[in-house]
Amino acid sequence: PPAPTLPPPPPPPPLRPPDPFAIPAAGVAVLDGGKRVRTQLACLRRGVDDDRTAASFRQGDVRLIAAQCCRTDQAGLQACTRYIGSNDKAGCVGGQPPRPMTYREAAELCARKSEPDNPLVGPLALCDESCAFQGCEYNSFPVYSSLPCAAPPPSTPPLTPPASPPPSPPLSPTLPPPSPAHGIPKGGVLVLRGDAASSSGSGVLGCLLPGDHDDTVTWPGMPRARIAAQCCTSDVQHECRRMHNSACIAGNSNELKGEITRFTYAEVSARCLAYGLEMCRKSCEGSGCVYNQHPVYTSLPCSPAPALPPPPPSPSPLLPPEAGQAARIPLEGVQVLHGASGAPLACLRRDVDEATRQAELTPGSGA
Repeated sequence: PPAPTLPPPPPPPPLRPPDPFAIPAAGVAVLDGGKRVRTQLACLRRGVDDDRTAASFRQGDVRLIAAQCCRTDQAGLQACTRYIGSNDKAGCVGGQPPRPMTYREAAELCARKSEPDNPLVGPLALCDESCAFQGCEYNSFPVYSSLPCAAPPPSTPPLTPPASPPPSPPLSPTLPPPSPAHGIPKGGVLVLRGDAASSSGSGVLGCLLPGDHDDTVTWPGMPRARIAAQCCTSDVQHECRRMHNSACIAGNSNELKGEITRFTYAEVSARCLAYGLEMCRKSCEGSGCVYNQHPVYTSLPCSPAPALPPPPPSPSPLLPPEAGQAARIPLEGVQVLHGASGAPLACLRRDVDEATRQAELTPGSGA
């Protein structure tokens, strides 16, 4: 008998429309938000980086990728839209500081913010520019773009490879805790008086050293001992910021009666970076929050140690060795006080001020 006739195969399922918010098949570039020339920091790949929200920035710091939009009816920097309405936390499209956001979420955000009929906003999409210096302090972060990667992503492996290793885990969607990159630099950094007019002489309270002061949050020499957190802009002006979004970074000292938030050096460094700022290279005297009454953190390097003097003559045999040796300046430094008023005049630092024999009397320090 003839073989039974098989029924025709079912029609193939309809093709799905392309996903407008997925990472393109050719990959997409993450740019340096602070460079006018398009500078790729990372290449996002479909199926690998779909959940990624951070990328390595300058000097290897891992930072959140900021979302920004551009008008599709304009070109160049005129198209850049880092904020709508106001250049602050309320207006910055990706948040200030940036919120954790995947590529898909950034692309969807620009689509939601788009207002083609509003001449002040216009049609929006991800940018093909870095949009450097266009607001929201995104110059200090990687930024999403619509540009293809400068180098194409790795080709797809063959269909029958040996056992494939598991995909690399995505970077953490939140800022990591302070890492060694944020710690006290080799050689140490200065602690200054919050009211110091200069970063030398009597304005210096001491030197934070890696390994010795990683957990230090107080320093002697000021009416209020907790070291205050403050940041500065990373541009040429290097402007002081003791406040962020109208709030004192470590709290208002008068309101807290001097008990401001305790921050280690690493914690302050990480917070400044999260704000798109950097550690200060000055005291920021008179910049608010009553931090003039506190020691303040800086990124200023400690003075290099001078050449070692020749060894002293051997102690007298009549004295035990301990009595014949000079006492060393403590690691934390020691204060020189005014003999009448008790006001601090200077800070002597180990391996720097062993030969110091005099200190400058400052006006108002006492008679």
